[in-house]
Amino acid sequence: MNTFGAGAVLARASTTKTGVQYSPIDLDASLTLATVAVPASEPSVWLVEPQFAIGPTFAAVLGITAHRTALGISYADLRPDLVEVRPATGAAEFEVTPGGDTVRLGPGDTRMRLRIIDVKLTAEPSPGYFAEVTLYSMTLAGWLIDHHRDNEFVVISEAALWPGSHDASELATAVDEIRRAGGTPTPDEMRDALAKDLEPVPLEVFVPEVRRFFIETVPGVLAKKPPGLRPQERRFGRNRQILARGSAGIRQETPFVGR
Repeated sequence: MNTFGAGAVLARASTTKTGVQYSPIDLDASLTLATVAVPASEPSVWLVEPQFAIGPTFAAVLGITAHRTALGISYADLRPDLVEVRPATGAAEFEVTPGGDTVRLGPGDTRMRLRIIDVKLTAEPSPGYFAEVTLYSMTLAGWLIDHHRDNEFVVISEAALWPGSHDASELATAVDEIRRAGGTPTPDEMRDALAKDLEPVPLEVFVPEVRRFFIETVPGVLAKKPPGLRPQERRFGRNRQILARGSAGIRQETPFVGR
């Protein structure tokens, strides 16, 4: 928040003995607030931990609408670390669809752009982290349709991971140097520095894994039902774990499939 400025960040932050902690914010209300600031006073607005549900459009596109009743499962809400809200730049950009396809945006498309960025405190993110961000992008695209906001916003394919510590990041270092010299970092300077920190997510690589996970892996795992397993042990539950298929499993620190 100190880096971008309070006006560019929508968050529910509290200070504890261990530092600043963030609570989830409502995605729908936050997008409405962001449209007031972008681009009138801020070139971008950052939503910190916006929460939203896996909805019917995503399920229908993947052909898993019957999962809830047939498998007796539910989906927990999703909460990416950051969603950037910004206007169209005029550069070539691609829309992410609920099914994970990417479609080039036309030059006259003026919808606000939404980009998923997830923070990981590790220098080398695992494949599961990339799949997680892919899932966020696909489900957010579906959410926009479910809530009739796809005429205002579009999810773009520039999703990314932000590995490592923020304090040691290129962004924090660049901003500190400019401020120590008596200057004020411009939005372009901050964006250029942030780009050095981010690791792009190749959606075309991980979309098939997300699809396979929901279409094949979830039903397959639940069908096994080992003898004597208690209901709470069949949950993809409240504990941190890896939901994997092969080497490119989906890692969910916020559990999203429960039974």
